[in-house]
Amino acid sequence: MRLKLTGKSSALLLCLLVFGLQAPAGQAQDNLLLPSVVSEQLGNEISGGIAARTVEQLLNLQQTSQPENYYRSFKYLETRAKELGLFKIRLSEIPETRIEWDVRKAELWMLSPVTRKLANFHENPAALAAFSHTNHTMVELVDVGAGVQKTDYAGKNVENKIVLARGPLNRVVREAVWQRGALGILSYQEQEPGSESRHANSDHWQVLPISNGKASTFAFAIPSQTANDLKQILQTSSERTTFGRDKISQAQTAVLLRVDIDASVRKVGKSWHLMAEIPGEEVLNEDIVISAVLPDNAAPPFHDFSGAAGLLEIARTLTRLINDGLLPLPRRTIRFWWLPDKDALQTHFIKRPDTKDSLLVNLHLDTIGHARQNDTGARLALAPQANMTYWNDIMQVLASGMAKQIAMQSTETTNRLLASPSLFSPKNPHAPFSLDVVSNSSHEVVQFFSQSAFALPSAVLSGRFAGTLTSRSQLIDELDTIQYKRNLFLASAATWYLSRLTDDDIPALVAKIYQSSQVRLAHTLKIAFERIIQDEKLGYLLADLVIEESIAREAEALQSASVLASHSDALEIINDFLNSYRDDAKSAQNRIKLLYSGIYQRRPPRVQLDANAKAALRIVPRNVQDLSTYLDRQKKLTYSAMSFWEYEVLNFVNGQRSVYDIYRAVLAESILVPGKPHPEITLTFVQATIGKAAENGLLDF
Repeated sequence: MRLKLTGKSSALLLCLLVFGLQAPAGQAQDNLLLPSVVSEQLGNEISGGIAARTVEQLLNLQQTSQPENYYRSFKYLETRAKELGLFKIRLSEIPETRIEWDVRKAELWMLSPVTRKLANFHENPAALAAFSHTNHTMVELVDVGAGVQKTDYAGKNVENKIVLARGPLNRVVREAVWQRGALGILSYQEQEPGSESRHANSDHWQVLPISNGKASTFAFAIPSQTANDLKQILQTSSERTTFGRDKISQAQTAVLLRVDIDASVRKVGKSWHLMAEIPGEEVLNEDIVISAVLPDNAAPPFHDFSGAAGLLEIARTLTRLINDGLLPLPRRTIRFWWLPDKDALQTHFIKRPDTKDSLLVNLHLDTIGHARQNDTGARLALAPQANMTYWNDIMQVLASGMAKQIAMQSTETTNRLLASPSLFSPKNPHAPFSLDVVSNSSHEVVQFFSQSAFALPSAVLSGRFAGTLTSRSQLIDELDTIQYKRNLFLASAATWYLSRLTDDDIPALVAKIYQSSQVRLAHTLKIAFERIIQDEKLGYLLADLVIEESIAREAEALQSASVLASHSDALEIINDFLNSYRDDAKSAQNRIKLLYSGIYQRRPPRVQLDANAKAALRIVPRNVQDLSTYLDRQKKLTYSAMSFWEYEVLNFVNGQRSVYDIYRAVLAESILVPGKPHPEITLTFVQATIGKAAENGLLDF
């Protein structure tokens, strides 16, 4: 039923849409959603330099590969947390969450048609994928293209051979190794058009999935140029030159490789998880969790410390400002979680599933302190469409607002701080702050919290550093303290904004969410028009699908903000905006009908369901109700080797959508995210994914 606008809410809604968002009297707001005085206080206090010194201290605590040194780094953070006056500090032991990997030797040679060393772990640790196992063999190479679906292997025998593949490593492992018996993988990423030539010879970091009972394997990461030279040998039947100088005859179309790896993988008996908090003074069971991984960096490959150190710096900044009376206490509790790895989340919630009920959102800090020359900026990974919420828009509005303020270099009081030249990167003083928003993220933390059994709003903030940390010194050398400060400011601003949000802030927030949704829906309408123009038969049906599903996702995201409202007036405003989506849907659907009729001079077609689709419409999957049981059984599903789209199929399971509804939702999403690698989304694909989850006890019907 459509709620009627009261005179009060109608007038407010009109003012918001016509005149823009206004802050309360005396509280000038910048385009960060925060009062300007709060932005200034946070920006003045938070420090990339202090966080960088914490990185150095953590690095010094892990000079050698003894478990006690890793424990000491957690104890160091615990001591610092106590010094800051954080509450409920708890350092807990976690059994068997970490896997240690020790590499004594790893080389890859091409023996034929020419002899050439292709990779050496000790020269470049990034050349060997993490958790590669021992292997000493000579074997042929087979090019399988992407290597992620059946058609890539058509007519090719890869059993006991090495495959050359450009697809996501976990999916190549599943298709080539687990299903077809390949021995190992040469993995590469294609060079993007227009990228600098130096990128053609840069390695990318890879991690092999470790899965229940599946055969172990190995993988080398090679530069794209090396992959191109190997492909040229395998695919060309004429005389050619490879690797810049080697002459290859017409008859030489095979590549023989020698693999020499001596490595071991073992489970560590225990690890640790540090928790602390700043308690909220008003709102219970709406806790904000900021998390980061504190890696074990005693041996290569080396992992980034800047998230863990940055988390401590955010805690220091907020407690300092609160203790000095410059900021009030948060209304909602702010939790700080230092994890040994991302798998620790699963371990924690299996043991303490009740923790979920008190959580509101998660913000995970990744490589926030690293940048390279022109690559100064942030990457914001947001939850995919199955878990679109208000948190996506809060993070995006704050990040975009900060980027705009830095770019403005304004002399106005409210913008002076963030536009200051001192906040420009010392690696490139003229580089602006750029922002990459990944709205359908496959980041492990976002994937974990986006599971339909969990459905916690989550986002990951990282730097745009895309390289690999191959030495201990690089952990320090690649730090950019200005970029570090920018990302720390963004994380603390988002956390503080949500921690203090009241019903009075709901109108401005909801209007921002709706405003952002209109930009996304305009993009959806553009894609819908293109589909109609391209395909007379299916174009209209797909256009109608993406409009219907997109508006449904936007409405769900706006509806999620209801959890923040405690008064009926705030809830009424949310409902008023929700009702407007119905008008948006009618308007968009009328436009595509007019376009189709105008082009093809006939009425648009209607969906005709076959017997399989009708059957799928009657089947409604639902998750196992107990979260601990769900997460424990999830391990059997080889989650690390699942594709993004298999995740998303399961993420849409909510006990209300039928299998056919889920198929429509995922198909629409795949059309709107064309750059996301995916198989052809079919009803059969969705049925198989749901069936596999049901076999493993995650779902029933």
